[in-house]
Amino acid sequence: MSQYQPSDSNHGSFNEVSFFDRRLPIILRPNRGPNLVNVLVFIGVMGFILYQLLLMPRSFFAFDMVSTRPVTAWFSSLLPVLIYLAVIGTCIFTVWRELVYFRPRGSYYLQLSKSGLVVSTPITLKRFEWESVERFRVEQKREQGKGGSRMVYIVQANLRDGGTFNSALKLRQLDFAKDLGHDKENSAEILCAFLNEVRDRVREAERFRDDVVASVPYGLVVDEASDMAEQPAGRPAKPKAKAAKTVERKPTIIRD
Repeated sequence: MSQYQPSDSNHGSFNEVSFFDRRLPIILRPNRGPNLVNVLVFIGVMGFILYQLLLMPRSFFAFDMVSTRPVTAWFSSLLPVLIYLAVIGTCIFTVWRELVYFRPRGSYYLQLSKSGLVVSTPITLKRFEWESVERFRVEQKREQGKGGSRMVYIVQANLRDGGTFNSALKLRQLDFAKDLGHDKENSAEILCAFLNEVRDRVREAERFRDDVVASVPYGLVVDEASDMAEQPAGRPAKPKAKAAKTVERKPTIIRD
């Protein structure tokens, strides 16, 4: 992965972006739904491989301990099956991620508040204080896709732990900023600039104890998260126990 160097043309396009104001805390959700084309393609590939595996004779998987056939030769013949299983696993994960991560109002989001940044996925929930988050930057890497390799842009920030940066927070541009700008590079830069602005405004507001208002670029999907600045999103706060009311009983007088 290499750090992306923004071009002058992309910097100039920031003037064409419109914004709207939202008071923190807010929830930033993916601005796309499941890619149904990818889902159908991977389901088709998975079905084709399963069909090919069913056509293989059972003797192909049998291992005769008495046979003089070397173990390495048996493993080499089994290698295509292992590759098939690895491809099936990749297809299952891709289909599951598309359908679960990007369903409407799902559990994949970012919560931005004065107290910190919450990153929620269907399987994890992580919270970071702004003091431990370095400035965001855009990274680029090449990934293999359906039509060959493609360039993927990631908005990334190093995380401080004990005075050293030993981990990173990574957000895919295709998840939260798809078609936000005029191209993928510009979309990643807009998302990066927005997160850095929120980070800087929170640090500035800490000195004056002011509310933080974020300028959100149009195209980002934002929900309000009122009264959740101190409570991680997606985890409802426990209801406070109500004090028991004391009922004064009057003595019952029985008269003859």
